[in-house]
Amino acid sequence: MANQFRNKWLIAVLFLVVFTSSAFSAEAPPEHFQNPPENINPDPNFVPGSYPIPDTYAARSAYELKRSELVGSALNGEAERIYSIGNGEIQFSSVKNETANVIGSFRNFSAVGMIGEEGPKQLDLIVDLNSIDTGVPGRDRRIQSLFFQSIKPELGTVSVIFDRINLGGLLRSALEDGTTHQILAQGTLLLNGVSQMVSASLNVTKKSGTWTVETISPVSVLISDFSLGERAYELMKACNHKSIGNAVSVTVKLYLR
Repeated sequence: MANQFRNKWLIAVLFLVVFTSSAFSAEAPPEHFQNPPENINPDPNFVPGSYPIPDTYAARSAYELKRSELVGSALNGEAERIYSIGNGEIQFSSVKNETANVIGSFRNFSAVGMIGEEGPKQLDLIVDLNSIDTGVPGRDRRIQSLFFQSIKPELGTVSVIFDRINLGGLLRSALEDGTTHQILAQGTLLLNGVSQMVSASLNVTKKSGTWTVETISPVSVLISDFSLGERAYELMKACNHKSIGNAVSVTVKLYLR
């Protein structure tokens, strides 16, 4: 009996050691990607040179094809669907050099929402990465070519499919004109050929036939989740940044009808 107890105790200890070591072996994602000192120009007045205009024709053509297919599904679907072609805004904020905010937006995007008997049922969104606008054309070109590599047709579009929507007991009949309701949307974000689960708390307002869908708080997207870490180093080297934050905050506001 004592031997059996001792064996069970040893097995339990061994299991605990293995479980603990595996639980802590996974490397936590970095808060910031740090540029090696040898890649940084010490001149405080250094300004990155101009960057060539990338050829985005093929990538934008691929985006337009996806947009046409998405909107076509809204027009031809049997269920009630609402759609938007660039009506609204998609903005993002990232951090460079630990404290400096970089704010930008995407100009081209399309969204389709499916409306069920009880309210919003699904929301699909596609974004043209080559429509990035940070207010600095040279920076936009570097992000397109070095970071997103969005000049490649297969990498020029990011898509989000929210196919699990918690209406919080909302009935469509309760969504009167001018009232706003909160919902939780969950789904998949596809970027750089990598799919990750994503969730967002959204405000939904219906008024005069137009549905407004807006993020309540920014959605945090991690660069490391989408195999973009190595490209972050290339971008830092080209821009002479000391660091780039891993988390990018994204806010969305869509008008669909």
